[in-house]
Amino acid sequence: MQAKATYDSVEGTFTIEKGICKGAFPLTHLPKWLNFYSQQMQRYPAHAPSYTEDVKALEALAAAARRQSAHPDTTSSRINVRTSFS
Repeated sequence: MQAKATYDSVEGTFTIEKGICKGAFPLTHLPKWLNFYSQQMQRYPAHAPSYTEDVKALEALAAAARRQSAHPDTTSSRINVRTSFS
């Protein structure tokens, strides 16, 4: 299943969405959620492929947010990252 992570620099939030599950959080909580999904992969190896999608989406989002904060683009305030793994 595809995981989608969205960063809104105007609001200072990110959203992670997969299937019917969706949550929005302050960007400062991104490391906590990345750690949570990484721990889930270790705790539940049988379900690791499912958590891998979330980790990849959040890692890509974190990298994109770092790039944007280092080189702000005034024309775009939102970043969308979609990942899909089989």
